[in-house]
Amino acid sequence: MRAFVNGSIGPPFRSAGVLVEGDRIATVASDDTIRALAKERGAEVVDLEGGTLLPGFQDAHVHLYLAGQYEARLDLGAARTLADVHRAIRAFAARTTGPVLHAYGLDETQLDEKRLPTHDELSAAVNDRPLVVFRVCRHVAVLNGRALASVPAEFAHVDREAGRVEEQSLFRLEKEVFVPTRDDRRAWIRNGEKIAFSLGITTVHEIKGAGVAEAYRAMAADGSLRMRVFYFLYGEWEDALQMRDRFDGLPIHFGGYKIFADGTIGAETAAVHEPYAGGGCGSLVRDDRDLNVLFTKAARAGMPLMCHAIGDRAIDQLLRVRLEAGGEIPFLRMEHVEMMREESLPSVLRGAWRLCLQPNFAHQWQGPGGFYEARLGAARARGMNRIRSWHAAGVPVAFGSDGMPIDPVYGIRAAREHPNPDERFSWEDAFALYSRAPESFVQSGGDAGVIAEGKRADLNWVRVPHQEIHAMRTEDIRLTLAGGEVVHER
Repeated sequence: MRAFVNGSIGPPFRSAGVLVEGDRIATVASDDTIRALAKERGAEVVDLEGGTLLPGFQDAHVHLYLAGQYEARLDLGAARTLADVHRAIRAFAARTTGPVLHAYGLDETQLDEKRLPTHDELSAAVNDRPLVVFRVCRHVAVLNGRALASVPAEFAHVDREAGRVEEQSLFRLEKEVFVPTRDDRRAWIRNGEKIAFSLGITTVHEIKGAGVAEAYRAMAADGSLRMRVFYFLYGEWEDALQMRDRFDGLPIHFGGYKIFADGTIGAETAAVHEPYAGGGCGSLVRDDRDLNVLFTKAARAGMPLMCHAIGDRAIDQLLRVRLEAGGEIPFLRMEHVEMMREESLPSVLRGAWRLCLQPNFAHQWQGPGGFYEARLGAARARGMNRIRSWHAAGVPVAFGSDGMPIDPVYGIRAAREHPNPDERFSWEDAFALYSRAPESFVQSGGDAGVIAEGKRADLNWVRVPHQEIHAMRTEDIRLTLAGGEVVHER
């Protein structure tokens, strides 16, 4: 039991104290009342020292498992030349004993050469073990010779001359080719929890396949899972139905079924109406008939759907086919939605869509002279990620990081510093979309995201007073509670 006094709580911000009992906020009252209750009940008193108590962050689209996995992999995000890439890979191979090498975070737009390494270049760097190098979007990877030789011939989206693997075939690599052990998966989930807790995140909407879902389920069953998780399964429909039943009664939530309508701008596989600067219009993952069947099944099964769509053509397909299919799908949501056209907005409202958006994408890649402009042209780049306009139009919106990076404080800053001044949020509104709003994407009523009696004790003590909260940094988070348990301290 803990009592928090001598600070502010919110938002909305006010001077008050909080008493936590078990996993719940038991009382919100004046400091004097909270101190008296603490003395009566033997609670530990925590002096906020004039700081602020906030609800825990919720990341509505994250890959916690991958974040933990990356701890054992090579981060190429700082590379600025192909020579940097090769040096880093060789050094990583020299100090790593695992049977397969993985690297991630490579952004060719940040390299002097403006391209990904080739298959031959990776084979020259490492030839004694398989090596898989993921582009930052995780929808494209380049493989060395050892890794490519392990990819089954029937895999689609594989350029064997270039050593390039994309989209669904890339997702199948871990599931079918380079399969982690049970202990690996549990360790990576624990690593991911530590990373998220250190950033003040207390709830995640996690996305992965059936194998990882089973690892989460086992940890929830044995009590070792500390993060509040809503799990969205990508893979086979039957796996989603089965896992929903297997999660029942455990301290983990089944969020829904994840599908892809298209790919990414980085891979030029996001489906667009007008061609990319280099040609091509990307591709749709499903045809209209398959999508209609899926919407119909989801409505009949009461299965929430999480639908990835970045390009305007993929977004329009989802909106059109959803209205044609009819029926009610609970908590229907679309992810990213970066290129939605203004004329598509009425269909979003009619189809009862929720939009999970990533302001960090706009902040990193949408500015003048940036990556989106290079791939799509200045006019289209300027019109992307109209997040505040959509929110103001009444569309339910929540923020998620997609792991690029996993940092809500950065995400809030990105929303406040959108490249388009018309799309910028206040701190309070951006915070709500990273705390309270994600709750409404997965359940009615909500159990967290606000400081109120009876709600989950998911809390962050921030060193700065509420008058300066807009300038808070991640390092200012002094203490994080998840379900009343201290999960991180600075």
